[in-house]
Amino acid sequence: MIIEDFSTSIKGSPEPTQIDSLSSDRPILTQDELKRHVSHIRYDLTTAQIQFLVPLRCIQDLPGWQQAIEKEFVESEIDCMQWSDAAILFLEGDVNIEMRKRRSRRGGGWIWEEFLGELSDVLSKWFSSGFVL
Repeated sequence: MIIEDFSTSIKGSPEPTQIDSLSSDRPILTQDELKRHVSHIRYDLTTAQIQFLVPLRCIQDLPGWQQAIEKEFVESEIDCMQWSDAAILFLEGDVNIEMRKRRSRRGGGWIWEEFLGELSDVLSKWFSSGFVL
């Protein structure tokens, strides 16, 4: 089985230079503010319904998930330097736990492209070993 490397930008997602420009005038949010922004993405406050993004069940889901989440972060005016922290809030189960561990080991900021590379690594290893999300 061939596992593709999805850690690079996909068609339709912001290119690195576009991502850099997204942070120029956006304030860095506190963790509570970031969680509020994410909750507005996850839940429609007018209908009180959960909004579903593209599921992330395996490595092949990563490009669609990345595109959907980047679109939501841009529309929610989340600074691109906080996309990794916000994205972890959308991960579930063991993937969430593993990415939180990796975030903790880093001790500092996590550039989006590096986060995607780590996420791709986690999904590739688990998917190739028969792990199902």
